[in-house]
Amino acid sequence: MDAFTRLDEQVSVALDSAGEDYTARLAALVYTMTLRPCDNIDQARVATREVQDLNASMARAVGAQLHQLRSVVEQIITSGTASGEFDLRGCPRTPLQE
Repeated sequence: MDAFTRLDEQVSVALDSAGEDYTARLAALVYTMTLRPCDNIDQARVATREVQDLNASMARAVGAQLHQLRSVVEQIITSGTASGEFDLRGCPRTPLQE
């Protein structure tokens, strides 16, 4: 659980550092959520094992945190697209989007 709390904190710091630029915010978020755990693989493995052993209440809390992070990603992409900073035309669609 602590790993997810730290991830939330790290994401907040990264987004604050990125400022208002949507490209910088998305890059900071991707780095924090993907590349940083790769740089700290042992810690990431421990967190993954610990999640598997959580009781139902704590598992729901982790799920809520992950849902919030997904909402942040969606907000950045939606806002970046609305502002014209991102142009998603021509991006491949997944079967879920069709």
